[in-house]
Amino acid sequence: MHRFRTLVVTTAVILSLATMAVMSIASATPNNQPDITTAQTFTVLAHATNFKMINVDGEDIGPGDYLVERWALRRSGSPAGRLNDQCTINFNQTPSNPTALCLFAFTFSGKGEITAESSVVFAPAPEGFRPVPFDLPVTGGTGSYQNARGQIHVQFRDLADASFTFHLIP
Repeated sequence: MHRFRTLVVTTAVILSLATMAVMSIASATPNNQPDITTAQTFTVLAHATNFKMINVDGEDIGPGDYLVERWALRRSGSPAGRLNDQCTINFNQTPSNPTALCLFAFTFSGKGEITAESSVVFAPAPEGFRPVPFDLPVTGGTGSYQNARGQIHVQFRDLADASFTFHLIP
């Protein structure tokens, strides 16, 4: 009888632990369903709010130096989220056109995140250098954008303002 009770209690404990494990895994699964079921195009405007340049060797800007930025995003005139990016200066194509390898994380309030990365070429501008228009390949997403693919066209309007046109496909 003692052996039977031990077996029943052990079985109940194992079943309880297995049930909790399954429920934990199920609750960790994202609730957001992908929104990208057909091709989508939309534009957000960005305004730079934070900027920091890190010069790793204390000399002129060159390979290995990097910058980090934060941008406020607006869509149809309303706040839409933020963009964080980091660019590392690479070897120049020409002395007047520095290049950088850049990572971008667009966080859209209540929707998810879209990530992208690319090489960016800069051209002389009145304020120093400004990126020439370029396209970013989308590398991933979360939440509503978890299945996003495509590209983002980037056009700088001035030093602190840019437009990002997303061309997303499922």
